[in-house]
Amino acid sequence: MKIIFYTNNLDPFFGGALFSQLVLIKEFVRRGIDVKIVVNKKREREIEAPVPVLYLNAKYGDVERPFKLKSILEREKPNAVLSNMLPQNITASITKLLYKRNDIKFIGIVRNASSYEHYGSIFKLPYRLFVKKMYENLDWVVGVSDDVIKDLKRTFFIRNDKLIVINNGINIEEIRKKAEEELPDEYREIFNKNRILINVARLIPQKNQKVLIDTFELIKREFKNVKLVFVGEGPLRKELEEYAKKKDLDEDIIFVGFQKNPFKFVKRADIFLLSSKFEGDPRVVKESFAVGTPVVAFKTKGMFDIIKSAGIVVEAYDKKRFAKEVVSLLKDRERLEEYRERALKKSLEFDIKIFADKYLELIEK
Repeated sequence: MKIIFYTNNLDPFFGGALFSQLVLIKEFVRRGIDVKIVVNKKREREIEAPVPVLYLNAKYGDVERPFKLKSILEREKPNAVLSNMLPQNITASITKLLYKRNDIKFIGIVRNASSYEHYGSIFKLPYRLFVKKMYENLDWVVGVSDDVIKDLKRTFFIRNDKLIVINNGINIEEIRKKAEEELPDEYREIFNKNRILINVARLIPQKNQKVLIDTFELIKREFKNVKLVFVGEGPLRKELEEYAKKKDLDEDIIFVGFQKNPFKFVKRADIFLLSSKFEGDPRVVKESFAVGTPVVAFKTKGMFDIIKSAGIVVEAYDKKRFAKEVVSLLKDRERLEEYRERALKKSLEFDIKIFADKYLELIEK
């Protein structure tokens, strides 16, 4: 079997969408499946891909990409194309129309429950109907959570028989192995001498880390020996650093930047904090569970049911309540340990092998 993954780029700062694809790709490779990645164009900063990478390099952008992708498919003859996110899904759908044969399954993957927020206006109805046609032309449209599927139906009116939920999976064995690595010297003492709250995400508006700084200010009033660690990079880093300094919290909030191995940080934290304005199927939650770190999250758009079984969900954006829940966990080590055990147990439900099987079932239908 041969599978092609079609994605926008391989920039590590592209975030969870890219790394969720890589987890699935590695599982397919482990099973002996021939996998290649097709990318719109090469970027200066890219991850080292575990499989061959092909570049469309379309001079005329969206107009030319379907023709370029069609040429690759005619040469590679894959069993399936798994495209990721709206622009690539549209390109894949147009390519399917050009290809005119039924020997390739075209599967579009949607990873965020934010379509209505971006396209829900009545003035965008013509575009929404166009996207409906493009999505329904694909063999399947995969949403990574129930909330993503609801969002797609609300926004683009897609038929039920085209939609299916397949969650993001994680490689638990690999995560736990990486989590055992030592922390860099400059952070070891901070983690050893303090209670640690952590957030792993790009520093972008969607992730809404500013509200965590506000909440951390409340936490510090009740619990002194605690630090907030941000693992991630992004355009808002300078603004967030300045905001922390303005609140006189710059000594207690640590920005460690992008880390190839965030798991060694998460494992040594007491609690993972999630503040995103929306999520599809938050992979970082599952990764936190895999190393036994419970989660406290604001309930916004996304799949938060998984958190309730091994963490705490607070209505957005009730900062006082959020701070109270965090402080309560920090003060009660026995209760915190109970949440750790729940997290480890819950993580077993998200093993990538389960979800790889589901994709293969779709391809073989």
